[in-house]
Parts: sequence; C-alpha cells; structure tokens
Amino acid sequence: MSKFIGSQEVADVKVSGEKTPRGSDIVEVLYKDGKRELIPMPMFEAIGTDEAVDDTRLRDLRVLAIAKEVIEVFAEYDIKFNEIEQLQQVIKSTQDENYVRAQNVLWGTPEKRWLDMWRVLAKAGV
Repeated sequence: MSKFIGSQEVADVKVSGEKTPRGSDIVEVLYKDGKRELIPMPMFEAIGTDEAVDDTRLRDLRVLAIAKEVIEVFAEYDIKFNEIEQLQQVIKSTQDENYVRAQNVLWGTPEKRWLDMWRVLAKAGV
C-alpha cells in the first residue's frame, strides 16, 4: 500500500540514525519524484496517509499532532490557565530569536544578539 506525505507519494523510509532532542528517531523519506526529507518519526506517523491530501489537510494533521503533545505537556506539568499567556510569550520570544539567528546565518550578518532558549527562560524567571 502506498504512503503519502501531503500530495507526495513516498517511495522509501529509512531510519537516519539521528534523534530528536526528546530521543525520537528521525527518518529519511524518499519521495517518488526523487526528493528527500528528514522528518521526526512522531511527525511522520502523524502526517503519513494512505491517500494524497492537499496542503491544508497536511497542515491540519501537523498542527493537531503538535497540539496533542502540547496539551499533554500542559497536563503533565499542571499548567494553569492563567500561566498560558506567559508560556506563549516565552515561546514567541524564543521563536523570534531563532528566526533572527537563522536570517543572520543565511545572509552572513554578524550576530548582534544570540539568545538561546535557556537565556530566554532565565529572563522569564524560569
């Protein structure tokens, strides 16, 4: 039976030998058109379908998989409703800093501010 990621048909999947920060395998996906992509196994399992799907459905599958994990983490750490906004701010700050860092690497701009997640968390008092 064929497997698809969005509209692309998968030809082969191999464990790459790399791991995510949480220890999940990263798989190398080879598509029928010859393109290759590295995807963490939990995401591959969440978005791999038996039929081709459009980009909107692919995005929905990705977001729902992540939302499920985030909600489980909230429950695991007993995150209260009134703590979610601060958590979102910390995540957004980290994301913004990583974006700036990626842009600086892409364009060869010397880094003026290099904040990693741990510094952002420390600033937030975590």
